[in-house]
Amino acid sequence: MSQVNALQLTGISKSFDGFKALIDADFTACWGEVHALLGENGAGKSSLMNIAAGLYAPETGTLLLDDNPVQLQGPRDASRYRIGMVHQHFKLVKPFTVAQNILLALPEQPGEGSYRKRLRALEQEIVSKADELGFAIDPARTVDSLS
Repeated sequence: MSQVNALQLTGISKSFDGFKALIDADFTACWGEVHALLGENGAGKSSLMNIAAGLYAPETGTLLLDDNPVQLQGPRDASRYRIGMVHQHFKLVKPFTVAQNILLALPEQPGEGSYRKRLRALEQEIVSKADELGFAIDPARTVDSLS
């Protein structure tokens, strides 16, 4: 049985005022994988992820979710597919906790309960995922208290 790609971007191109930020870029992530995008300033890392999160529309290329083609109409549409993006530190709400900042990007799902219930469940999930990846984080700490 072949593995289903959770997210696949193929042949993605994007320009800004004549500057070609992405030319025929590809990216694939399968369920359970962790990736890091590395590159110099202007290499297109943020542009590619902004396309995946529905913030930008690609000029060319295809976006697949679970091996099915989709055309995102914006970040709200992306959130329906449970795609969100935690932006660089300057885009976080500093007096909010780590968990509160992540919760801001998640769509509300019917039956998930109150804000406090969702926040507590997310805090537990953050601790669990961090433990799986071999590091510790306190999801109740405010972002401005982190280095």
